[in-house]
Amino acid sequence: MWGEFESYGEDYYVCLLVESLRDKAQRHGLNALRALGLLGDHDSLSVVVENLKSRDPTQRANALETLESVREAQLIRPLLKLWEAAEAKLPLADGQLSAKLLEVLNEQDSWMRACAALAASKAPQLLATVTGLAGSDPDPVVRDAAGRATSILNESPTMDTLPTLSLMERILFFRRVPLFAGLSPADLKQVAGLAGEHYFPDGETIAYYGEPGEEMFIIVSGEVRVMTTKEGGAEYEVARRKAGECVGEMAIISQEPRMASLVAAGDLRTLCIDRKQFEGLLRERPETSLAVMRVLCARLKEATK
Repeated sequence: MWGEFESYGEDYYVCLLVESLRDKAQRHGLNALRALGLLGDHDSLSVVVENLKSRDPTQRANALETLESVREAQLIRPLLKLWEAAEAKLPLADGQLSAKLLEVLNEQDSWMRACAALAASKAPQLLATVTGLAGSDPDPVVRDAAGRATSILNESPTMDTLPTLSLMERILFFRRVPLFAGLSPADLKQVAGLAGEHYFPDGETIAYYGEPGEEMFIIVSGEVRVMTTKEGGAEYEVARRKAGECVGEMAIISQEPRMASLVAAGDLRTLCIDRKQFEGLLRERPETSLAVMRVLCARLKEATK
């Protein structure tokens, strides 16, 4: 079903639904391959499964080629579409989009219902449906997503003006943060659940030079001035971080005192992850470790300049 939504491109809400449907379909596909491995060429299919789980397109392409040559190729061939690049599709008409979303809204899987409820903010015909879900769905995440969709359809405040970010809004935000962009929707849900939310007024110091680094900050709105001290004691700005960027992660990774102070430039809204949570994320999610390496390389180039 996910392919039917793909023509909606960079629409964040629909994209989250597409990725969640694709992720679910691929997980079922991997389970099917594991089951076939028990009946046939176990070693080859085990390697294929590991490569299909990779974010590296070359590894996935090699895995698909391998699947074409195994004994069970005839049985497996229908599954290959789950990993092949989707063909360009014409956009769904409004009525078709509503019908497809309504289908997913009736899924037993609460996460799929939540994603569909949020995507329904693009389908005014479903206002009554999502309003009902906001008040009656047994799952709080679905109720939250449906409530957000209802607010959008009723032209209520945007994310930046909400008093707090819901779980779904945090997930959507993390999708656009380079450090977490390679994670699956299920992994993003875990990260979003770990993050705390903090506000800092203009000029407030959120972290001091020389103190232990116990948490990192992901900027939702506003900016952060990265300040260091000259030999004479005067502070000066060495960098400025904006929405979508991370600050404070260096001290967590190095486990050394902070090398700079962090000061809010304007009203600042952040999501925070503490050191233990971040270290656990790096151990469990290799994609995040690679993203951290890219950020560190960028920081090194910046420092060299």
